[in-house]
Amino acid sequence: MTETVTSKFSLQYLVKIPAIIGFLALVLTFSVRYADSLGDEVSSLEICLMSLVLVGLIAVALYFSPPTKIIVSKDHIILNNYLSRKQIVIQYTDIAKTNTIRINQTIKGGTSSNYQRLQITLNNEDVISFNETDYDNYDALKAAIYDHKFRGL
Repeated sequence: MTETVTSKFSLQYLVKIPAIIGFLALVLTFSVRYADSLGDEVSSLEICLMSLVLVGLIAVALYFSPPTKIIVSKDHIILNNYLSRKQIVIQYTDIAKTNTIRINQTIKGGTSSNYQRLQITLNNEDVISFNETDYDNYDALKAAIYDHKFRGL
């Protein structure tokens, strides 16, 4: 087994953020067009306010799904948040337990998605988790964490 595993974002994750931005931009565009078609003059103040709402929604989407690079080494786990530039270093001795949760989501129309989430509970009871759908090498990251924490490899 290699000593260091670095996360690789999945295509699904990389498409998710621009898709959210594109959807919100379409909503803004159609809102302006709809108001204009009703004969109402859309003021630049209204467009600015709708744009601020759009930017706020994008910020919320990124806050709840920030792009985080994960590096699992022999000594520790490093989480690098690309937006805040914050780096969290987790020593294996700081990990109280790890568990895998299976997420089953059913969307109207019968479409369902099933994926795993690895949760790492720290000694101070903080929980750090990441989803299988966000990383192409999720299984390698999970295996490296288990190997280093529980097998001492």
